[in-house]
Amino acid sequence: MECRAVLRYATAIEQQKSKIKNIKTAIGWVIGIASVGLCAAAIIGYWDKFDPWRYPIRPALFSAAIACTLAGLCLHGLGWFVLMRGMAPGLSFSSAMRAWAYSQVVKYVPGKVMVFVTRTEICGREGIAPLTVLAGTGLEIILSLICAMVLSLGTVTVWLRNSGLSPWVCVLPLAGLLAMVHPKVIMAVMRLYYRLRKADTSSVPKLDLKHILQPMAVYFMGWLLYGVGGYLLVRVIVAGFDGSPSAMIGVIGAFPFAWAAGYLVILAPGGAGFREGALVYALGSWLSFELAIVVAVAARMCQSGLDLLIAGGWWAGRTIALRRSK
Repeated sequence: MECRAVLRYATAIEQQKSKIKNIKTAIGWVIGIASVGLCAAAIIGYWDKFDPWRYPIRPALFSAAIACTLAGLCLHGLGWFVLMRGMAPGLSFSSAMRAWAYSQVVKYVPGKVMVFVTRTEICGREGIAPLTVLAGTGLEIILSLICAMVLSLGTVTVWLRNSGLSPWVCVLPLAGLLAMVHPKVIMAVMRLYYRLRKADTSSVPKLDLKHILQPMAVYFMGWLLYGVGGYLLVRVIVAGFDGSPSAMIGVIGAFPFAWAAGYLVILAPGGAGFREGALVYALGSWLSFELAIVVAVAARMCQSGLDLLIAGGWWAGRTIALRRSK
C-alpha cells in the first residue's frame, strides 16, 4: 500500500510539472505570436511611410549591415570559447563553437533552459563537468549584459536629457556593473552557486583578472559591431537619417540595450516582442514610431536568419567532416 501511495504521489508531481511546463510554453508562444502579429499589422498600417520604390535600398550598405551583425554574433561565440578555455582548458574550439551556435537556435524555446541543456550535452562529450558549463554560461550572460549596458549609455543619456535629468545618474549603476566583474566578486558568486548545488567547492574553476577581461573585451567588440550593424540597417531603411555623431552613438547603443531588455524576459522565445518593443522605444529619440517598428522587425529577421545560418554552417561542416572520416 505504501509503495502504491508513493508511486501515485510521484506520478502526480510529474503531471503537475508537465502541466506547468506546458503552460509556460503556451504563454511564451502566445506572447511571441501576438508580438509578431502586432508588428506585421503595424508594418501594413504604416507601409505608406516606408516604400522601397520611394526609398531605394542600397545593396552595398545593406550588405555592410549584415556583415557587421554577423561579425558581432561570431565574436560572441569566440568570447564564449575564450571564457570556457579559462574555466575548462580541455575544451576544443570546435566543440565550444558548435555548442554556442546550436544554443543560438534553441534559445527560441521559451524559458531558455534548452541553451544550458545543449551546451552541457555537447561540452560534456569532452569531459567538461555540467556545473562548469552552467557556471560559464551564467558568467557569459553577466559579461554580455555589462558590455551591452555600457554601450547603451549613449542612448540612456539622451533619454535622461529629454526627461530633464542629469546624465550623471548613470555613474552609480555603471560603477556597480563594473564592480561585478572583479574576480573576487565572481569567485564568491561561483562558490555560492556550487554550495547551493551541493557540489565540492574545491572544484570551482580558478579565474583571475585576465580570464575575465579577455572574454569581456571580445564581447564588447561583438556588441559594438552588432550595434554598428543595427545603425547601418537604420541607414538602409530610413532615407535622410540624421548621421550626426550623437545620433550614431545613440542608435548604436539602442540595439545592445534592446537585446538586454529582451533577454531578461525568460518566457518570450528569443525575447520576441519584448526586444522589438524595447528597440522601438530606444529609437524613439531619432525615428518616428512607425519607422522604428519597421527597423525593429527587420532587425529581428536579420538576427534570426543569421542565427540559423551560423548553426546550419556548423552542422553542415561537422556532417561533412564525419562523412569524410568514415
